[in-house]
Amino acid sequence: MFTRIRYAAYLLAPLTATTLYGAAVQFPDSGNSYEVIVASGITHTAANDMASSAGGHLVSITSAGEQSFVEDLLLNSGAPTGSFWLGLKRSGGGFAWDDGDNFSFSDFAHGEPNNFKGMELFGQLYWSKDAADDLANRKGKWNDAPASGYPNADNPSFPTPDLATAGYIIEREAVHSPGDGSGGDGSGNGNGNGGGEKPPVAIPLPAAVFAAPLAAAFAGLAMRRARRRV
Repeated sequence: MFTRIRYAAYLLAPLTATTLYGAAVQFPDSGNSYEVIVASGITHTAANDMASSAGGHLVSITSAGEQSFVEDLLLNSGAPTGSFWLGLKRSGGGFAWDDGDNFSFSDFAHGEPNNFKGMELFGQLYWSKDAADDLANRKGKWNDAPASGYPNADNPSFPTPDLATAGYIIEREAVHSPGDGSGGDGSGNGNGNGGGEKPPVAIPLPAAVFAAPLAAAFAGLAMRRARRRV
């Protein structure tokens, strides 16, 4: 998979961040598109706002297949080492996805989530561009973190480069035409538009179907001409 990358700088008060734009890539199972945005030190609130303003939301990962897809996306976009915000938050003693998807799949790192100091309310994904950065063998795994994220200098005696907030992942929902039943089970459930049954599709009829009435018409005309001659 080839991902086009370009760099641009923008100001995010109170910090200056460099954003890496990777071309949006579609996940075949849902038709949704995903994009990796690198913004070092960005908070969860800012990442959520930026994703919304870009026409999407922070990514929700609801299956092993989607998890693998997101990891491939990070790899092929050249994402740097660090943690990337997910659309995951604590809710009712557990977790919930911002977009309302069912929380039926998780891939937390060993020992996580632990709600350290009672302030880790949001979800991130650990990423290591270089094998040397993956000190705890947790590349691609999830972590709970405070809304501010973590700087790399949180523990000078044991630097954890994959913990430092590096950016976020945008997911944009696929746009389906009305009544196509996409994303659901035909009853309005799931992520579809509740269109139910698909609209009927015109199916070409065999040429013989059209030829039979035409032949009958010619036969009738011939019989009328024969009667006139009698």
